[in-house]
Order: sequence, then C-alpha cells, then structure tokens
Amino acid sequence: MNILLFYPRLLVALLVRPLPTTLPALQHWVYAHIFFLWNEPWHDESDTIGMETVRHWRRREERSDPTDPIVKRTAMWLRIGYLLLLFYWPFFALLISLSKKKRVLSHWNGLVNKMLLVFEEPQDNDWEHATTLSGLSLHIPLLYIASKTGERLPDLKNQIHDHCRACGIPTPSIFTADDHPLPAVSYIVKPVDGCRAKGLVFTSDPTPYLNDRRVVVQEVVRNCPELRRLWGSDALGTVRLMTVAIGDRYELVCSLLRIPVGDSRIDNSCHGNGFALVDRGGRLSRFYPLSKLRTSVPCHPTTGVTVEGVVIPRFEDCAELALIAHQRLAPYAPYFNSDIAPTDQGPMLIEVNIMPGLPTLIFDDRLTAKFVHATCLALERALSWGTQGNGRAIGQWSSPASDDAPRYPRRLRYLV
Repeated sequence: MNILLFYPRLLVALLVRPLPTTLPALQHWVYAHIFFLWNEPWHDESDTIGMETVRHWRRREERSDPTDPIVKRTAMWLRIGYLLLLFYWPFFALLISLSKKKRVLSHWNGLVNKMLLVFEEPQDNDWEHATTLSGLSLHIPLLYIASKTGERLPDLKNQIHDHCRACGIPTPSIFTADDHPLPAVSYIVKPVDGCRAKGLVFTSDPTPYLNDRRVVVQEVVRNCPELRRLWGSDALGTVRLMTVAIGDRYELVCSLLRIPVGDSRIDNSCHGNGFALVDRGGRLSRFYPLSKLRTSVPCHPTTGVTVEGVVIPRFEDCAELALIAHQRLAPYAPYFNSDIAPTDQGPMLIEVNIMPGLPTLIFDDRLTAKFVHATCLALERALSWGTQGNGRAIGQWSSPASDDAPRYPRRLRYLV
C-alpha cells in the first residue's frame, strides 16, 4: 500500500531534496516545498503561501499586513503546524477513514495521497480517481522556478495585457484616462488581481474607474455567432486550453469550452455554469453541469440547443494561439493554461491561470505522464539555469532530453 511509503518518501524530500523524476516523488516534493517556499513572494511579500494561509485561517479580514509582527508570528506557527500535519496526516487519515465503516483501507490509502494545505470537500466522483496533486500544487513548481530564475507567469490583468501586446498576442484592449473620448460601447471593469469573477462590473460609462490602478477597463467582446446561439446571450464563453512544454516542443494536451448558463454574464464554473470537452478537431462533447459532474446532457439547459457535436469555429487558430502564448509568455513553465475566446474579431487571449480548474474526467494515464514529465524537466532546467540571471531566450530553456515520457499507472487530478 502507498501509505507504507509515505514517510520514507517524505523524509527523502525534506532532507535530501532531490528533484523529482516520478509521480510519487513529485507529490512528496510538492509537500516538502510548500514548507520550503512558505515565505517566498510571488508578486510581493504579502503574496506568499504563509500570508495566504493566514488570511484563510483568520477569515475576518481581506488582507493582513505582512510586516505586522503578530501576522509574521502567526504565519510562522502555521508553517510549523503544516510540518506537523505532514507527519501526523496518515494517523488523521486513518481516523477519518474509520468513520466510513466501509472500504476503510481504500479510503485511508486515498486520503494519505490527498493531503491539502487548504482542505476542500471533494465531489462524489472524486473517489474514483487517485488524487495526486491539489490546485495549490500547480503553483508550487512555478513558485520554485520563480525563486531560482526570477521568471514568473504574468497573471495580473494589466501584466497579461502588457505582455500580450509586447509579444503580438491578440487580447482585449485596456482603456485609460488618456483614451477620451471613449467609444459608446459596453465595458467590463476587472480587479487587476481578481479571480473567480469577483469584483467584476459591467458598465456603459467606465469614467470613474479610468484612474484606478487597482482595476482595468476593457471593452466587452463577443463570441462568434455560432457559439452565442448555444447559450442564447452575449455572455462571453472561453475555451480553456492546457499546453505542456517537453524539451523544445509545446503541445496542446486538453481543452474544454466554458459555457454560460441562464442569465449569467460570465462563464466561470463557480457561478453555476457548465462546460463541454473539446476534442482535437474542436468538436464539443455533451454538456456537463458543474453541480452534477456524473451526469451530462446533449443540449444546453437554458436554450435547449444541441451542444454535442458542435464544432468551435476557428478552433485550430485558438489552439495555435495557446501554443504561441505558452512559448512567448512563459517558455520556462512546464504547463500553461489559457482562456481564449473565439470572438467576432478572431481568437483572443482573455486570461492566464496559475491554478486552472479542470475536471478529473479529462485526465488519463497518457496525460498524467506528459504533465509529470514536463514538470520534472522544467524543475531540472530551472535549477541548472537559476544561477545565470534573467532574460533568457526561449531556446535556452530547451532540453535535449528525450520526448518519450515514462508511463505512470495512476491518474492525476486537480482540486481547485
């Protein structure tokens, strides 16, 4: 059973700190480096694993002052508590599993391999897959790469826009006070560090927001007519595409269309919307409501229009844009997640996600192997290039290693 290997692998990861080469090693490497990278900043000193944990733990204030001695002390104790949790987790998992009364060993084994920094209630069908990495775990390899090289994903809304413009990647325009008079169109106001559609404002007069550096003002773009007819509104639906970099080769490995439902003006899954898987040719699967991932229907629940079998217009262009975005915006990243909208003006990159929400049913052994192989190669490259400064060209991140990924018998899934 895997639980017998938990402590040996954990001790090796904490004491020896070898770079991972297999899926179990990567899992325990992540466990260890959550502790090692606890105070490593992403954007600034307030944006660390420690500060994020303090905010989750307190739940009484939106932001905590990272220079406050009390906050620092709290983060330190939570870090120690996390280390203790690593060692006591198998015992806690056993107590939880005993309450199930059935399939105790199976539940125990599954829980031991599902240790999360911020615990989340799993979906009913999550037990069908072996959990290996949490949503936070997607961030840890990127944080490690940033700590070694200074390179990180441009994830703030204004940064994404600036990088896209510099790299020739189409994205919605941002308007400022210098752009008066503004065209008479609809606008969307987004917090620069927003996620899950929090703080979005739709308006026809964005003037009060133009001088606010905490937000960006963009013109509302629309999907092409073939997609709008599926959900019967002008809400923007995006194609979520995940690419991986193995050596000097970038590959699209999975994608899905995020589909607005009802009167929703956004496509975020946390707001009651759904999705359809997208095959290599851009053809949609059945519609999956996020509330019941075990069930799927062929038609949209609001409009009744058939979703299954519809081909996304210019999907090849969307896929090419995702590969270009990965190569130009983050060649050092083992994986890259793009939200791309097929619009009236052509495909546009809307957002970049550090921790993308992807359903477990996407992943199989082949995709797991590619993901793990790409991550291990990227960590090795980051360690070897970490002492040579920033500003490296794309080609410098290439690896002569073989593209033949090892086989892993277990499934990889994301909890976000």
